[in-house]
Amino acid sequence: MRHNAINLQAVNSQLDFWVSWHAACLMMAILVASYLGSIAVLQIVGFISMLICASIWLRAQRQFYYFGLANSITLMRFCLLFAAPLWLPMEQGSFAAVILLFLLLDGVDGGVARARQEESIFGARFDMETDALAILFLCLGLHVYHGIALWILWPGLIRYIFVLFRAWYSVETVAERRSQWGRVIYIVLASSIALGFVFDHGLIEMLLWMATFLVTLSFWQDLKELLQHRLSVGVFRHRAAKV
Repeated sequence: MRHNAINLQAVNSQLDFWVSWHAACLMMAILVASYLGSIAVLQIVGFISMLICASIWLRAQRQFYYFGLANSITLMRFCLLFAAPLWLPMEQGSFAAVILLFLLLDGVDGGVARARQEESIFGARFDMETDALAILFLCLGLHVYHGIALWILWPGLIRYIFVLFRAWYSVETVAERRSQWGRVIYIVLASSIALGFVFDHGLIEMLLWMATFLVTLSFWQDLKELLQHRLSVGVFRHRAAKV
């Protein structure tokens, strides 16, 4: 048990480092992809980076952990992203079916993990990163395939910007929120982006603006908490130095 606990602590540290590295790589990839007008760069970088994440967990935990059904469902969602060039240009009905399948599977993997007691730090991370990568993929798809201006990349990038801020300030105790409100915002954003592919209408763009505002507001709350924590730590260290 002690060996397992040490492994879990070590792999959690490695995954924390990977999250920052992953965010930086995707930020660079999105710049290149938007310049080239192709999602291939983001697709390749995201796929390789997520494979590294999975290898970190499985290599460290191979003696007492199996991948599990819940993570397999998340993997199916990730494979849908990897096949994005096949379904992004689809006709509207087929595309809507793929998006609906992705969102339905998103609600299934967490429930399966709890029911089968397969919850893990990797499973939570894998699910969260797949969600974030999906939003970034779809935002880039709207820009590339539907000609929406570069502002549409913001709701996909803001989460990775927050991750890099968190790494820059070396704040380990302020985690990303996974509240019910955050889940609602994610569903609203994902649905709005999906509608942006299916319908070409000014009302849809207004809906995208509203969803972008909600996402920005959510991460602004996290950023304020991060800055307040950083300030309180700085004051504590300053007082300790005086003593």
